[in-house]
Amino acid sequence: MTHSDAALPLAKRPPRRWIRQALLAAVLLDVLIVAAFAGLSLRAWVWRQTATIRYSGDISNGYYWGGRAADIGVARLINTLDQNAQGIDEPEYGLDYTPLRLAVMRRWVIWTRQHFPQERRWNSSYAFNLPLLRLNTACAAAAALLAAALAWVVMRRAAGGRRAIFAALTAGLLVWFNPAVLVNAHAWPQWDCWLLPFYFGAALASVLGGWFFAGILLAIGAMLKGQMVMTAGIFVLWPLFMGQWRAVLWLLCGAILGTGACLWPWLAPLIHWPAVLLTLWLAGLFFLARRPRRWRLAQALIISGFVLLCGLGINPSWYRIGFEYGTRKYPTMNKRHASNIATLLSERFNWRRDDVLMTVGAKTDGILAHRPIELTIRQTLVGLYGLSLVMCAAAAARFAKRGDRRLLVALSVPWVMLFVLLPQMHQRYLLWGAAISGVAAVVGSGPLLLHLLTSAAAAAMMLHTLVDRRRGWENLNRILDGTHPDMAWLLALLALLWLYQLAGRRPGDNHEREKLQ
Repeated sequence: MTHSDAALPLAKRPPRRWIRQALLAAVLLDVLIVAAFAGLSLRAWVWRQTATIRYSGDISNGYYWGGRAADIGVARLINTLDQNAQGIDEPEYGLDYTPLRLAVMRRWVIWTRQHFPQERRWNSSYAFNLPLLRLNTACAAAAALLAAALAWVVMRRAAGGRRAIFAALTAGLLVWFNPAVLVNAHAWPQWDCWLLPFYFGAALASVLGGWFFAGILLAIGAMLKGQMVMTAGIFVLWPLFMGQWRAVLWLLCGAILGTGACLWPWLAPLIHWPAVLLTLWLAGLFFLARRPRRWRLAQALIISGFVLLCGLGINPSWYRIGFEYGTRKYPTMNKRHASNIATLLSERFNWRRDDVLMTVGAKTDGILAHRPIELTIRQTLVGLYGLSLVMCAAAAARFAKRGDRRLLVALSVPWVMLFVLLPQMHQRYLLWGAAISGVAAVVGSGPLLLHLLTSAAAAAMMLHTLVDRRRGWENLNRILDGTHPDMAWLLALLALLWLYQLAGRRPGDNHEREKLQ
């Protein structure tokens, strides 16, 4: 006790620092416990209240294909469907699941056959769908925790102090209680939320410098939902803009090994035991040996190169069915109730996906003869999305160098632009922009407002599909009918405002970073 402390009356002495920290920890723990139980109760309530509007097409289709995979195996089912379609220019497989997603459905069917042996078709009861609903809940919980960790790391570097703690708590709660996640996972129900923890985990690993593990997480996420590939480019461009080419190599090694692990049923016949032992030996050297980083990178490249060479010889049926078929399954500008720019152009201006927007160049004859390039509306929208992805990656590199909290915004915006710009989008796909932007909401009041509006729009589009032509929901359906497709104007404005958050400099960031140093 110092002399000044002794001179103060007992009632006016400042509280000890450890007391304040203990009280803060107790409050945070109480909030987490209450939020966990409230979130679980809310999800059960959503399932019960939406029984009359539940969309059974997706989940019953998943059960059907899971049953076929349970009978003959995942790899054999995919190979058989592809083999039966040989010789057809554009085969209709019916199945468009990636291998890992089909494996999850297979495990669900095996569980139901053990607990409901009398059932051979999908049942709408809560008990029958319990494994999938628990998996949706677990993915949402993992996404909330990883979002909180990501927000804490970035905000601590930018601002430090207790602001990082409250930012982490806010980000986790915004993801856990996001209305779009609740509707998608427990009212529809779908499995789009499976992607969320892997993206948050990859972002967190990248921020911490673990690019190898980021690549593994991105590959696993893509094997659950192929849309992960559309935004994974930011993790390649971001380190390139910073001049960290080794990070890109680590990322690619992780992605190759993660993909190889998911495609093991196809790889196993091509890899003999000597090759397996060699791979394990190299992996042991990579993970256990205390060697310079360049040697570990060389060993990782050898292992991933070996897996890649083996992968070139496997049956590409998993790619044709899981990735290629999905891109041509709905060859239209829009999907029902998806209010984005492509839908607006289609329904208000009668544009079609392959309509020519402009012609570049002119036809010439002679040695250097060439035809003019016709730019379709689909190519234009894809090009605009690619440009926005490059902008986000450049902003992420700039913010990472400066320790700017807006790195969280740069990692979130691609998912918003994905839905707003690209054609062939389902009405559910804004879910990812709504949930992932929860970490961006802690940056300031502007991103918070944008996140809330994005989440409301994502939930409204999914609810529009669920209540369409359902008895007892006519009033809500009438309101939502009035938002389609002109909600796309609002989403276009939100997209521009999200991009605006990446521009300029944020006052005070440099000062706060200097105080940390």
